[in-house]
Amino acid sequence: IEDIAEFTAYRLIYAAGAGSKSERSAALTRELRDVPDALRRHPFVAHAFAACETLASSNFHRFFALHATAPRMSARLMDVIAPSVRHDAARAILRAHAPTVPVAFVAAALGFPSLDACADHLVDQHDAVFTDTDRTVVDVTETRAALASPAAPPLVLVLLAPRPAASMAPTTSPAAPAAPS
Repeated sequence: IEDIAEFTAYRLIYAAGAGSKSERSAALTRELRDVPDALRRHPFVAHAFAACETLASSNFHRFFALHATAPRMSARLMDVIAPSVRHDAARAILRAHAPTVPVAFVAAALGFPSLDACADHLVDQHDAVFTDTDRTVVDVTETRAALASPAAPPLVLVLLAPRPAASMAPTTSPAAPAAPS
């Protein structure tokens, strides 16, 4: 029963985190329906249920707490889901806190291994602006302004933009010199 419980837990976590929101809901409903009552009480499956519950309720803090205590290989499967959870959670934190938020708070809430890793994520994914050169405090007001400012258009729009008429004219190559007779 140990192996069955372990792989049932993996299926539940995968169903809760893979695909679009509607796909996740449908897949999770199917998986939950197929879990026998005897397995529901097993620690592996109970942990997976808790992880699914945190994803459904967007409780990112609890998700990362469960990640730290995941049995066997469940943490590796949660690692696959973690980037999207971190992204959504960081957006929520940046909307909820003003004028500043300590990077240490964000790192602890989002399960980052270090403050530098958290600061790098905030810069890369959210264009974070810091109040100091040590990157210990996010200036939420400036970060929101940076995100709201008009940026360069996405590459897709640049590629689809109409070209000026001059550049659309067919190019002609110079005529090749006549071969000597």
